Amino acid sequence: MANKNNKKPKQQELHVRESINSPFLDPTYDITFKRVFGNEEHKEITIDFLNDFLERPEGKRITAVNFANELPEVPQEFSEDSEVDEAFEVLRRMSFSKEDMFAYFKNQDEERVARSKIATAIAEGKAEGKAEGLAEGKAEGRQEGEAQKAVAIALNMLSKGMDINTIAEVTGLAVNEIKKL
Repeated sequence: MANKNNKKPKQQELHVRESINSPFLDPTYDITFKRVFGNEEHKEITIDFLNDFLERPEGKRITAVNFANELPEVPQEFSEDSEVDEAFEVLRRMSFSKEDMFAYFKNQDEERVARSKIATAIAEGKAEGKAEGLAEGKAEGRQEGEAQKAVAIALNMLSKGMDINTIAEVTGLAVNEIKKL
């Protein structure tokens, strides 16, 4: 977090930094995050965190935050700023009760599972379609090959002066087809 005046960080800020780096917490959604950043006691740290997390440039930095039981709507002047939308989404999650947080993550997990099932079904459908197409292609190729072979045999038999009815019987070609050769 940025230390504005290059002063030594407050003991409280050091403690907050240490707690965020804990391997047992994920500060992007843990209930502890709400306790650390979601109250007036840590207002300056919250502002610094939001600016650093959102990588806000000078002139667009957050300078004040309000802690409320209910989140306000995104102010009109920031309605097209995706970073502000992202900040409001983080704040919305921070305002969840423990039960709401569990429900939110259960919903997220269910959505991930659904997307995974859809992706798997699509992949299986493509593989099945490819296998069917390949089988159909092979069958058509065999039929074309057999037809070409029958024509070649018929031409060979015609060149030897054999009877058209005999050629039709041997090759399976229609008499009309043989006459066209």
